[in-house]
Amino acid sequence: MKSIFQANDAQDMIRRIQQLNEKSERQWGKMTVAQMMAHCTSFQAIPMREAYPTRSNIGRLVGRLIKPMMYNDKPLPHNLSTIPTIIITEECNLESERQVLIAKIITFQQAGPQNCSMHPHPFFGKLTAEQWGMGIYKHLDHHLQQFNVQVHLHKLLYMMKKIQLRTVINKCILKIAQSFEGGIIMQIYWTKINKIIEETPEVKTYLLDCPEGFTWEEGSHTHFALEGFNVGDKPNRNLIRHMSISTVPQEKSIGITTRIKEQCSEFKATLSNLAVGEKVAIFKTHSNIPLKRQNKNVYLLSSGVGLATFRPLVLAYLANAQYVTQLHSLNIDSSQNYLFLDLFMTNKEKKFTVQFVDQRQTYYEEVSKLAADTQGHFYIVGSDDFLKQTIEVLRTLGISPQQIMIDKHEQSRDILLPTTPTT
Repeated sequence: MKSIFQANDAQDMIRRIQQLNEKSERQWGKMTVAQMMAHCTSFQAIPMREAYPTRSNIGRLVGRLIKPMMYNDKPLPHNLSTIPTIIITEECNLESERQVLIAKIITFQQAGPQNCSMHPHPFFGKLTAEQWGMGIYKHLDHHLQQFNVQVHLHKLLYMMKKIQLRTVINKCILKIAQSFEGGIIMQIYWTKINKIIEETPEVKTYLLDCPEGFTWEEGSHTHFALEGFNVGDKPNRNLIRHMSISTVPQEKSIGITTRIKEQCSEFKATLSNLAVGEKVAIFKTHSNIPLKRQNKNVYLLSSGVGLATFRPLVLAYLANAQYVTQLHSLNIDSSQNYLFLDLFMTNKEKKFTVQFVDQRQTYYEEVSKLAADTQGHFYIVGSDDFLKQTIEVLRTLGISPQQIMIDKHEQSRDILLPTTPTT
């Protein structure tokens, strides 16, 4: 691994910094090229004994477990959360920041490892001087690639070969780290809206470009965020929503289907004003309800726009019905503006049947009929009240918790779906 303490590596880095100019285009993130250099200068001030940021709580918990990402050969993910004290928002002068950064690199390199501060990194904790040297180089390289100033081709090929030799341990470390909400290495994918479909007067589907490396399975949900959500020390939760993905990877777009009423939240009001080409973010993608293939009937019970969660399951089933005896969808929508009618139509050849109803009494009567299949799998998507009432009907009719799938994490599932029978 290269180190800023090595004279050749430091000189190579300076040559790349000198290639930056006002026309250098960022490939991700929000910083200007001048702000990026100011950010790198501020980061380097820590091992140079010029700054002493405090440890973060999440860093104290997991920093030592994922510390190798600071100095190993694996590239840093894009759009990482960063140390609050080195976030640069003010306007910066490119030439001034370039000269300051180059001077910092030269000073740090010439001072050598023996003069490196032992003040802990605010997230990763205690680092050796050698680890700081590699980390500073890696951080600079990351941001120069952000502005498309690449390493020479032979060096890039060498790095790619090294990356291919990642161990299973490194993969596990990344997976652990990405599980921490707001954690410093959580992967945030910024992407653009490529199409907006008006499904009904109140329901829209936003189709997003697929970022490189992003994938998902049927039944997945994601955190969907608008620009500005990560400005400041803490995420603005008013600009983040937990959304189901209504497409499958084969469609080459990430679909987010949502209802936007005239009186709506700040999030949906902002979303409704977005146009094709504008940026949004997705992160923490996971599936609680993939299609179970256990040679049993599967029943999809949904309310309103909750049907969007089931669209990928239906597409997956129609593409490959193996180990699913038959699939049935029951959706209630009092507006009668039923969604995805081009897909949700009975197909006897494929053993796929569909029901739409607009009255709750009718809905629960149909659920009671379906519950006669005491071996089936029942998927439920809708409001918490809808979930509670549907679960109560199913449990009363002898359907076990193991047969019921809801799009909730484990803690919420335990509350909504207790393991003891409803009385």
